[in-house]
Amino acid sequence: MNSHENRDSLRGSSPQPAMPDRPSNAISGSEWTSNQPLVTPGADTHPTQGQALPEGVFIGLDWIRQKAPESDRRTHEAQLDSHWPGPPNYVKPAWHFGKTLMWPNGPQLSWDHPSQICVIDLPSRALALMDGHERVTWLKTLADLGTTPTRIDVAIDFVDASIALGRQKQAACERGELCGLRTWHTHHEYGAFGQQVRFQLSLGSGGSSMYVRVYDKGLEQRTRELGHQNP
Repeated sequence: MNSHENRDSLRGSSPQPAMPDRPSNAISGSEWTSNQPLVTPGADTHPTQGQALPEGVFIGLDWIRQKAPESDRRTHEAQLDSHWPGPPNYVKPAWHFGKTLMWPNGPQLSWDHPSQICVIDLPSRALALMDGHERVTWLKTLADLGTTPTRIDVAIDFVDASIALGRQKQAACERGELCGLRTWHTHHEYGAFGQQVRFQLSLGSGGSSMYVRVYDKGLEQRTRELGHQNP
């Protein structure tokens, strides 16, 4: 499971079963009946020394967005030109902006905003071409040029993890254990024959300073069946 967007229907050539009254993979409310808490505060479990990640777990920056005065647009355009070879092209403007340039592999620069700002976006496909050190260095470079971060996504991928990991997080929300964020909601989707085609749990609001999504990336990217990737 991870943090991104897309999907696939899981249809085979065999006859389709009748639609069940309740999808068999939905949380029944009785899957975790123990009185033991499902969530342990991080301060109780974090080691004092850095440790290597377990096999199949990956953590990294997944999206960087920085804003700056529109008067500095040329400086940021030159910075993007120096790092991303290939001429940029004008694309559909980002929301509330009049113009957006996109470089090969995804970096974008948007301007012509009512607030006279410009925005630099480095989406996941651009950051995928950098290692962790390069991503942090780029973030520092933008900050040194006077930009302010408005969006920083951190992805935690649990590759080939059981869907139970995501369901446990939902059960914890239902039991009131995830109280650091004020709201939570689900975005599960099912096909016409009851098969799950989307698993997503959202913690917080997309407009808040912190927003967490737990979703099945295999389903989201239409590459695998339920339960192969978990963040």
